[in-house]
Amino acid sequence: MKTALAAAIFRMGLVAGPAMAGDAMLLSVTGISLDRAHHLTKVLIRTWGVEVLAVCHVPKVATISVDFDIDPGGVLTWKASSWHGELDQSGMRALSSLFLVRVSDYQKEPRGNPRGEFHPASFAGVATVATLQETPQEHAIPLNWTNFALSPATRCPDPP
Repeated sequence: MKTALAAAIFRMGLVAGPAMAGDAMLLSVTGISLDRAHHLTKVLIRTWGVEVLAVCHVPKVATISVDFDIDPGGVLTWKASSWHGELDQSGMRALSSLFLVRVSDYQKEPRGNPRGEFHPASFAGVATVATLQETPQEHAIPLNWTNFALSPATRCPDPP
């Protein structure tokens, strides 16, 4: 009974899910663990069915780019513009509320047949991490739905 009631309420739109179609949401990047020897240098987010309504903030010494194709795919990129802009673990909150987005049909995992009808996940990507050495060593960390947080919003948050 409780399950049926919860499903009916959700279908009626009385409870907002993590990404109800048409709702504006703040997109944050989360869950990238760094040890003391590593800094984050770049985050590339591949999107599907996502409309970027606004870039909410650009962290200091960084660049943000938003590119879209003719299909529903897009690429959002955060990149440190110099070693001064690289983030350590304590600076990861700079990736909070980066974009105000609208997701048309949220899906956390890809679905379909890659050789036919295929729809990628709404959010996926890669984080580039570098060591703090004289000759930096970079490696990539794959990002999936667990690394992207969506929270309801009508606009970007006020700057701190």
